Amino acid sequence: MDGLIKGLIGAGGASLLAWGAHSMTGADYVNGIESEAQASLAEGEFGGVTLSMQRDPLSRVVVLSGVTDPEERAPIEAHLRANSKVGAIRWADDAADRASGADNADAVTGASDAQVADCQGKIDAFMEGKSLTFRSGSAYLAPSSLAIIDGLGEKLSTCTGMRVAVGGHTDATGSDEVNQLVSQSRADVVAVALAERGIDAARITATGYGSSQPLDEGDGANAANRRIEFTLDAGFAAQEGE
Repeated sequence: MDGLIKGLIGAGGASLLAWGAHSMTGADYVNGIESEAQASLAEGEFGGVTLSMQRDPLSRVVVLSGVTDPEERAPIEAHLRANSKVGAIRWADDAADRASGADNADAVTGASDAQVADCQGKIDAFMEGKSLTFRSGSAYLAPSSLAIIDGLGEKLSTCTGMRVAVGGHTDATGSDEVNQLVSQSRADVVAVALAERGIDAARITATGYGSSQPLDEGDGANAANRRIEFTLDAGFAAQEGE
C-alpha cells in the first residue's frame, strides 16, 4: 500500500471517546493522542523516528518520518496501533513521492470521462439502499458494514485509472469541531479498509466534512446526514513497476 494508509485500524483503536461526556475540544484530543504516541515511541526505543498528527484537516492520522526501510517501519506501525489511539499511519516521504508523481503529466493520464461516469454509476447502484454504520460518536465501523466494503472493493478494483474520494459526513448533533473530527476519522477508517481489500492506497483520499453538507436540512440527529460518500474522478495511473 506504499505507506498512504498502513493497516486496518483495530476495533479498540478505532473508537473515539464519547464526545458528549468530555469538555475537551477536538484539537485537545488530537494533541493528547500525539503526546501519547510520542511517549509510546520512546518506550519502544524506536530511534530516529519523528511523529506529528495531521491537523489540516484535524484527524487521528499520524505522519511519521526518519525511517525508509519497509521492514523497519512495520514494527513501528504495529507498536503505535497497539499502544496508542492513532488512526491511519502515513510516512512523510511517501506523501512527497506521491505529490511529485502527481505533478508529472506523464504519470497521471487516468480514465476517460465516460469511463468515470460508468463506474460512478455502478458504485452508486451498489450503494443504493446500503449504508456504512459506526458506533455513535466514534469511528468504530460496525462488523455488518464490512461485507459492504468487500463489495465496494470488488467494484472499485475494476475502476482503473480513477481516484476515489471517501467523504465522511455527520448530522448536526454536537459541535462543528467534534463533527469534523469524527467525520474525518470515519473517512480514514473506510479508506484503510478499502486499501486492505487491494485498492491502491495512492488512489484513495479521505476527507471529513462534519455536518456542513446535509442531505436533509435541520438541526440535531438525522440518520440521512450520517453517511459515507464515494466520488470517482479521472487522473490516476499506476506507476511503472506497480
